[in-house]
Amino acid sequence: MTGEDNENRIVMINSFKGGAGKTTAALCRCISEYKGNTYQNIYYVDLDILGTGVEYVLSLKKQEAYYNDVDDRKSSKLQDKVQKIDLKGKNNFYAAVLNPVSRRKESYSGQDRLRSHPDVERGIFRYKVRSLLNQILSGKGKNLIVLDCAPGISYTEECILADIYKMRDNEKKSVEVEEVYVTTPDASHIRKTVESLNEYCEYLKKGKRMVTILVNDLFDCGGMDKREEEGDEEQHFFFKKQAIIKEIEGLLHVPALKILYLPYKEDLLKKSILKNEVKLVNRSDDYNVWPTEAEVEKREEMETDEH
Repeated sequence: MTGEDNENRIVMINSFKGGAGKTTAALCRCISEYKGNTYQNIYYVDLDILGTGVEYVLSLKKQEAYYNDVDDRKSSKLQDKVQKIDLKGKNNFYAAVLNPVSRRKESYSGQDRLRSHPDVERGIFRYKVRSLLNQILSGKGKNLIVLDCAPGISYTEECILADIYKMRDNEKKSVEVEEVYVTTPDASHIRKTVESLNEYCEYLKKGKRMVTILVNDLFDCGGMDKREEEGDEEQHFFFKKQAIIKEIEGLLHVPALKILYLPYKEDLLKKSILKNEVKLVNRSDDYNVWPTEAEVEKREEMETDEH
């Protein structure tokens, strides 16, 4: 089954340190797809137990029930666990966020000690995420689910990844899965990202996986580099796009990985994401993408000649 045949898509967005723009990238993906009218229902799902600022960005109201609540028998319906964001479009955009109490150390303080044990707590969280995704996928319409993870690939993220790939392999679900790892153009951050992905190289090779590195130029590092050149000063920055691509390609051991470079967008930083939908650059066709189609064809020809 190919991606075009599937009605649903799950995008797992992660990074290997905080402040890379992971949540911004996740929200931009949601909003740009919302404007594209490809999906009837778009869900932003917050998995970052360390805390994100999404509540403030989306001006979310306090809820009575959250998808990760331990005892939710009274509020098990999907509409009780998500908030609809009113953008006055033809399709629907929802946000599923974590109960703020669960971010604190006294999480599940009213429960017994067993339930507060870290292993049990992680197991409960995995079950809650899986239940939420199954509820979304069992509904009507074509669904996009964007998962905003905590930085790094912990055991919890590995388990959730395994769960969503099981959903993909279940033909009844009709799901395509995409993994996006966000880095800044800083050389040290790129190396950390590449080294972390290389550690999971064999894991990433298992099965057909769509893995992308998103180089997110939050601070206009390309512009900084250009100003350095104009001033004939010594170069301090490693932000030339092609140099970044070569650096990543030279270090990675993960095959068939796409690299996207998201240019700096001043409007997104000055104004609200929700009011700049038209100016968003968050689709693969609009990114600076490597490898190019010509490069892919060239590699395929070389592989055919070798065999």
